[in-house]
Amino acid sequence: MNDMKTILKYALLVAVVLTGCGHADNSYEIRFDGLDEIFNGQTAYLVDYDTNDKIDSVKIVDRSIRFNGKIDNPVYVAMYCNGRMTSNFVLEPGILTIENGTVRGGDLNEAIAKLELGQMNVIKEFRELPDSVRPSQSIYYDSIITSMTTRFIEKNIDNPAGYIEFLSGPIRKMSVSQIDSFVKGHPILENSSQIKRTREMLLNLEATSEGGRFKDFEVVFESDTFRLSDYVGHGRYVLVDFWASWCGPCLRQAGLLKELYGKYKSRGLDVIGVAVWDDPENTRQSIVENNLNWINVINAQNIPTDLYGITGIPCAILFGPDGTILSRGRQGKALSEAVANAMGD
Repeated sequence: MNDMKTILKYALLVAVVLTGCGHADNSYEIRFDGLDEIFNGQTAYLVDYDTNDKIDSVKIVDRSIRFNGKIDNPVYVAMYCNGRMTSNFVLEPGILTIENGTVRGGDLNEAIAKLELGQMNVIKEFRELPDSVRPSQSIYYDSIITSMTTRFIEKNIDNPAGYIEFLSGPIRKMSVSQIDSFVKGHPILENSSQIKRTREMLLNLEATSEGGRFKDFEVVFESDTFRLSDYVGHGRYVLVDFWASWCGPCLRQAGLLKELYGKYKSRGLDVIGVAVWDDPENTRQSIVENNLNWINVINAQNIPTDLYGITGIPCAILFGPDGTILSRGRQGKALSEAVANAMGD
């Protein structure tokens, strides 16, 4: 009998210890140190990645961020500082540390880290192959990574770890019907805002592919209002460049746009730069520094990219005189050829 009491006391003690270690109260702490001094005094935000709802905010002190709170269920979040995403991870009970962009702590974050390490090891092995062998093995190594990711998603699709891997990988290669089929098999995903948005983006992409018609959009910034329909469909060719000041490839493509504009302006070509996903002041500065002497739309953000299903920039769309989309997403020589063909060269 005494032995039984001893066992019960020991079990109770273990339960108390495990409860403390396992954060049964659903508390979390996020530690992010070593920030640049310019961030001191600014506010860091935790935002629900799926809904964009703000979860928490805190002032940055001594180059450090400390979030403390409680959460009922794990959720994938993005952390923003000074208007830019600095990290994204699963917000879950426990102590989470962020260093060099890597988040450690919590079962789900550790599972993601393990998957990413496995993927990187496969990539490393592939890169170490002799140059003569590598091309013939690319499909094989890609299949290994795909298999790893698929197994991880299947195991974790009902939690934020599997969900975010699905959003960052497989869904990008799916058609609308394939997405619908996948969601039907996993009803927990039916209310996902990101999946709904991706589905809508794919539909918009299909509707605005080459041969489709232009979709009008309006951007209001300060005292200016821009409508695409004021320029497209009025008898001139219009090359619309979706770009951002922080995008290196965008700025490199600006040189080609200058050449095309200079060559074909007198023959009926207009160029319009539409700045998306960018800070307005940075856009203005870049316009001046790079001498972008055409119509420029500032602070368009997601308005046109959602409407046209644009997921990456630069993205140049050439509209014909009647508003038909003649070319989309081409760069470099391919873009030059598309414009030349349209202009009759």
